[in-house]
Amino acid sequence: MTLRQSSEVALKIESSFRYWDILKSTARYVLSRTIIRKWRTDRIVLPGSSRVLYVNPTENRGRILYMTGGMTQPRLNLFWNKAVASFRPSLVVDVGVNYGECLFSVTYPKHCKVIGIEANPNLQTYIERSKKIHPNRKRIQTVYAMASDEEREKRSFYIHEYWSGLSSAALGKSNVPKHYKQHEITSITLDSLLSRHPLEKERLLFKIDVEGHEEKVIKGMLQSIEHCPQMLGFIEFDSKYLAKSDTDADAFLKFLQERFNLFVYLNNQELVQFDQISLEKLQKLFKKQNVHTDIILAKPDVTIPKIYSQLIKLE
Repeated sequence: MTLRQSSEVALKIESSFRYWDILKSTARYVLSRTIIRKWRTDRIVLPGSSRVLYVNPTENRGRILYMTGGMTQPRLNLFWNKAVASFRPSLVVDVGVNYGECLFSVTYPKHCKVIGIEANPNLQTYIERSKKIHPNRKRIQTVYAMASDEEREKRSFYIHEYWSGLSSAALGKSNVPKHYKQHEITSITLDSLLSRHPLEKERLLFKIDVEGHEEKVIKGMLQSIEHCPQMLGFIEFDSKYLAKSDTDADAFLKFLQERFNLFVYLNNQELVQFDQISLEKLQKLFKKQNVHTDIILAKPDVTIPKIYSQLIKLE
C-alpha cells in the first residue's frame, strides 16, 4: 500500500469515527426525548470511570450533560483526575458544584476530606443522590450556600431558569435580566469552613467556578491561603463576569500572583506563565477584549500535573 493510499484509508477511518460519535450523540438525544424519557435519563455514568451522576433531564444543562456523557468541561475533568492522582490531596473543596460532574468524577484517597459548595437549591436533590452512591460518601460534606468574602444570612443569588450553569451572584447593579430569578440565600466564607482543619498539614485541592464571583470567594479564604503551604487550584477567569461583580481584574490577577504561581490555559494542551500578569496581556494573548479562560493556581512548592504539551513563559 502506498503512502497516499494509507493516508486515504486513515482519513476514511477517522471520518467513520466522527460519524459514529455524531450518530451516538444524536441517538442519545432522541432516546432522551422519546423512548426512555421516563426511564434513566437522569443517570449518567461518567466516562473513564464507574462514577454515576444524577441530573435533571428537563433542565438544559442537565440535558447537555446527559447527551455528552458528563463531559462539558474536558480540561477541568482532565486536570481534576490527574491532580487527585499526582497531588494526592488530603482536603478537597469544590466551589460551584453544579451537578457534581467534577466533584463526583473521581475516587479520592481513603482519608481525604471533601467539601462541595453549591448556592443553587434546585440542584440539591441531584447532588445528594450522586453523593449517596459515591465511594467516598462518608467523607463528603455538601454545603448549600453561597461562598463569598463575608458571612450573611441573606444575600442575593440569581438562578437562570433554563441553564443552571449561568446562575450567579454577579449580575451587576442593573435590573435582573430576563430568565433569571432572584433568591435570598446564606453566604459563608471558606475560612469559616476550613478553620477546623489543620491547614499547615493539609494538601488542599480546590476548584472555583462561580460565574464572576471568584474574587469574593478567594477573599473569603485569605487565612486558609496563608496557613496552607500545599495548595493546588483551578479557577475560571471571565473578565466580563468579573466586571459585573465590580471586580478589578488587574488587581485580582496581581493579588493571585502574589500568593500563587499562575498557569493560564491558552488551550487544552498549552499553558502560559507570565512574569507579571495583567488583563491587558491576556487580551493581547487571546486577541479579545473580553477574556474567558481558566487558570491553575499552585503554591511555590507544588508541582502541577504533567499533562500539558507546552508551558510558554512570557514577560
